[in-house]
Amino acid sequence: MSLVDVFKAGRIGANQPHRPLVIGGYGVEVTPRQPIGIAQLSDNSLIFGPLDVAAAKARGHGTIESVLLKPGQPPTGTFEKNTSGGLVTYSTNQRGTTQLVLGNGMDNYHALLDSFVTAEHPAYWTIHAADHSLRWPAAFTLRVHGEPHGRSAPYELALTGALEQTLILQGAWTPAELPVPEALAGPDQTEIGRGQLAGNHATVRWIDLAYDHDGVPWQQRHYYVPMGHDMTFLLTARSSSDSVVAMFDGANMVATSLSPSR
Repeated sequence: MSLVDVFKAGRIGANQPHRPLVIGGYGVEVTPRQPIGIAQLSDNSLIFGPLDVAAAKARGHGTIESVLLKPGQPPTGTFEKNTSGGLVTYSTNQRGTTQLVLGNGMDNYHALLDSFVTAEHPAYWTIHAADHSLRWPAAFTLRVHGEPHGRSAPYELALTGALEQTLILQGAWTPAELPVPEALAGPDQTEIGRGQLAGNHATVRWIDLAYDHDGVPWQQRHYYVPMGHDMTFLLTARSSSDSVVAMFDGANMVATSLSPSR
């Protein structure tokens, strides 16, 4: 998968207000600049790049700025900038630890990241937003547009960077505001199942819907994720039937890991 393939589905809006969002894991903490697209590869490496690839290529005369965050053992100390063989990296010079690698022609990471520091985070990636945090499943691209749309979070997760196979988080909702499961089904959607999972704070309930999208079978799963204090998030996963197992596996991880920000 090329960098363009990873980020080509991104959307961008002009003059959007930015909200804090931090990525933590493998002993480091990264604050990306928004808007941005971040792909998590199968080896848990992260590629940070532009959300609007076409505009970025036009500005860069065909080149795209990107950085690679390679996970490893938790580093200690302060990151240092190193240049060797034309490659620029940021590391603590401890073998096998997490490090940042800049794309060709880049001298620093500031076009894409506001900060890159050591921090006590476990060996997986977590997304920390203003009012919640969640586990980031592998093979999902994070697209941060920086502005919530209605009740939606200012980002979305997409399976392998796809345009429409997405995870969308909405909330938080009070009991009086929360839509009932029957209200979630569109006129051309059929309920095909319900279930529940053990969440971080309480039982997570879900409802599955089936429908046709451009003549292809698709499924949609809505999760009700309680967050305490009578507040609930609604997580929606949608996927074509041939990718539904990978999509719902990732959605289950997100739904069961969702927690209020500390």
